[in-house]
Amino acid sequence: VPLLPGPGELSPRCSCPDRGHPCKHAAALCYEAARLLDADPLVLLLMRGRDERALLDDLARRNAAHASRESPAVRSGVDAKAALCAPPRPAPAALPEPLPVPPRPGIPPALPSAGPLPVDAAALDLLATDAAARAHAFLTTGGDPRPGLTPWQDAVRLAATRPTSGLTATTRTLYRRLAAGTGRTPTDMARAVAAWRQGGLEGLT
Repeated sequence: VPLLPGPGELSPRCSCPDRGHPCKHAAALCYEAARLLDADPLVLLLMRGRDERALLDDLARRNAAHASRESPAVRSGVDAKAALCAPPRPAPAALPEPLPVPPRPGIPPALPSAGPLPVDAAALDLLATDAAARAHAFLTTGGDPRPGLTPWQDAVRLAATRPTSGLTATTRTLYRRLAAGTGRTPTDMARAVAAWRQGGLEGLT
């Protein structure tokens, strides 16, 4: 019995001016329905107008009636000894060779600029860019280019990756948050970043 909606069964309607088909509101509803189905596939029964409990009870009654009609001579099974002594399964196929390392780290996708976001877009972009750079370093050198940094040292390293074209509002916000997360002041962070840019970890020390 096909439970999943087929072509033509779902026709989205929305009062928004979006000309897309479906519009972003209908698409969001589809994603939410998919999330609910992932969490509980029996929601499909609800979509088809069937009560889950009633259907499961009906199946249980049918199975019980079928089992009572089935004679012992018809029942089949697998001998336990035969199952336990079955030949071993063949070894799984070897994994393919890894893809070549790209020449440079990837660029994270840009977050939408319209509307409020539940996260700090600038901070998330900074962390994603840093993660891509460190992953690329792992792939090319086999190790972390900055192992064993303390939270303070790593916060300074992150802040020092920002462009050096002056303290913009975004940079000040970044300094303030990184400083607060490490128990320092924004002034401490600004001085530490200047030291890191001059001499790296040794300059900071």
